[in-house]
Amino acid sequence: MKSEVFKELLGESTKVDLKRRKEIEKRLAKEAPQHLDSLAELIANEEVAVRRGAVEILRRIAAKEDALKLLVSRLSVEPDVKTRRRIAAAIADSENSELTGALLNQLEREEHRFVQASLILALGKLGFRNWPQHWLDFADKEGPVAEAMRKAGGGNAATAIASPQNKRSRKRPSGTFVLQVYPGLERLVEIELYLAQIPFTPTVTRGWLMAPHLDNTSVALGTLRTIIADFHLALNFPSDSHKNTQTILAEAIGNILRTAPYLEEGCTFRLSLPAMDTRDEYRKLVVRLSRHIGQTTGWVNNPSDYDVDLRVVQFNSKNSVIWRDRRWLAARQGESRVTAPASIHPSGAAALCLAATESELTSIVSSGGAGKVLLDPCCGAGTILYEWLHIFPDATAIGYDISERAIQLSQQNLKIFETRCRLRVADMRDVPLKNSSVDFIVCNLPFGIRVKHEVSNRMLYGKFMGEALRVLRLGGTLLTYTADRQALESAIRSVGLNNVRPLTKINAGGLEVTIHRVQKS
Repeated sequence: MKSEVFKELLGESTKVDLKRRKEIEKRLAKEAPQHLDSLAELIANEEVAVRRGAVEILRRIAAKEDALKLLVSRLSVEPDVKTRRRIAAAIADSENSELTGALLNQLEREEHRFVQASLILALGKLGFRNWPQHWLDFADKEGPVAEAMRKAGGGNAATAIASPQNKRSRKRPSGTFVLQVYPGLERLVEIELYLAQIPFTPTVTRGWLMAPHLDNTSVALGTLRTIIADFHLALNFPSDSHKNTQTILAEAIGNILRTAPYLEEGCTFRLSLPAMDTRDEYRKLVVRLSRHIGQTTGWVNNPSDYDVDLRVVQFNSKNSVIWRDRRWLAARQGESRVTAPASIHPSGAAALCLAATESELTSIVSSGGAGKVLLDPCCGAGTILYEWLHIFPDATAIGYDISERAIQLSQQNLKIFETRCRLRVADMRDVPLKNSSVDFIVCNLPFGIRVKHEVSNRMLYGKFMGEALRVLRLGGTLLTYTADRQALESAIRSVGLNNVRPLTKINAGGLEVTIHRVQKS
């Protein structure tokens, strides 16, 4: 590809929709190593959209030294806030810990708080832990920088729990709640609702469950690990209601204030509405309604750092106004974890652990998992292991990964469970365990662009399946999570297991991921 064509394509990518832009970026990334001179020119372009496009291309090849040099040199001179944040994320994606010094230098002279937060998260992802005291002090405060410090591991769990935000934690009001879950995991979430003795109705719509007429909910909902968030139902109304959205919101907010009178003036909020025909139409309506809410309640519109998440959503034939207070007690409050590329969401990991144990869940829960061993042979940052050890306080776990960096992240995340968890570098095709030595295997298998292996998925999964059945005890369960369904089902058939169907399918990061469950008999 000629340099002129490369530049023209990058310019085109700034003017098309998201899907087309990603296609162009993927194509340009393949050519990028031969066009670093062009990228050096484009990343200094007068148009901010072009600079951002260049950063996205460099991010895709950030493992290359010359690409990293361009990103690092641009970080200190880039005037656009969003572009600086993207550069910080791109440097973090390189996993090059030698660049922590450059990021820390930029952090010390950075004035914008959201860029500071991005730099802190990038440093945390690169394993930086020698935080100066003036940054550690943020762990006891509020705002994006404080939240970034907690996520990056700059404040331990005890510090986070004692923070002012958590001191003001609010109890949930009684009433009906709707639970946001990963679409496709509804049945698995129902397992935890049953264990927590929380009454629920069947799926409201894909990605949502309903728990009606709850009392004393602050503890019950606050312990659920399989949900993304819980929202109080303020108002239900027919989708063909003649009332306009402003009138409906006014009525809903009246209901909210009656159930939660502590929401005083100065409370910050974010408003979300159902999708509209155009982005501009949506933005204008959100701005107008947010201004009206602020004028009538004294609340402050602050979408980047809010107390109340206020939404108008569509459930089947009805629209609903739902809300949640971020200060409600939550299952992961105070937890601080670093992530690896393509890490599974913690709520999804918790659902996988419950699904693996479903056939004997009652006995395992009653014993706290005593005597039960779970293996994750490609553990990444240890998300699945963390959820397993939290849900079953007397169980043990083993984590392997071919990446030494991943094992370091797991060790960091699982330090509080170190007496119940063994971690080491190992290849999932040659698991260093005796025959029939584990009860469960739960794993987020390698797939996609961000996590690749030197062999094809079909070959990798085939080798792994044989090892999985070897180390599983009789009656043991294998639960897999992958977007490469064909390769996985081919591997299952290769070991003589037929008619195995997905337990469920979910949408994660734009990919359709399947969950399979296999039992050794």
